[in-house]
Amino acid sequence: MPGFFGQARYFMGLERLLTFFYREPDLVHEIMDFWADFLIEVTKSVVENVKLDYVTIWEDMCYNKGPLISPKLFEEFMLPNYKKLTGFLRSKGVEIVMVDTDGNHEAINDLFLEGGVNCLYPLEVAAGMDAIKLRERYGEKMLLIGNIDKRAIAAGGAALKREVERKIRLVEEGGYIVSVDHAVSADIPFQNYSTYIRLIKEKLKIG
Repeated sequence: MPGFFGQARYFMGLERLLTFFYREPDLVHEIMDFWADFLIEVTKSVVENVKLDYVTIWEDMCYNKGPLISPKLFEEFMLPNYKKLTGFLRSKGVEIVMVDTDGNHEAINDLFLEGGVNCLYPLEVAAGMDAIKLRERYGEKMLLIGNIDKRAIAAGGAALKREVERKIRLVEEGGYIVSVDHAVSADIPFQNYSTYIRLIKEKLKIG
């Protein structure tokens, strides 16, 4: 489902949204508060009749150096609505709430966790995200998906082997799904991707 920053960006565009946090804060509050209520209402019939394994919230709000808004703004505008939405989902038996955001979100990970998010994806390596460091910081409280550097897959050879070997132990610990740190890019040869899959299967003794 679209997240609070993500949907507000759809409504008014990125530049306008970023300026309206300061120029029209009441409007941004109204949009995000409405969106929490809307998501709860439209998902109610689903979660009351189907046991969902997880819910994904699309929230692209970061670039390669950090989030597009400060933690303070997140705490004021978004955190209460995350708590409201995830509280509703948990009351209906949804145990995993995942946020999909590209870029570097280190500065707001604690707030995501406080807001009821317990899974992060795709953990872009080029933006400085590191699943091993996240595991050391959050332990079992935060599930992780991704973080296999697509640049290493494109490079192949020793670079690819090192990347897989470094991250694969997280699978063995649990709470981590190995995956590319975004969409598989066009510069990745099929042979390299096949090698990537083979290495994972070998390390995990699959097939």
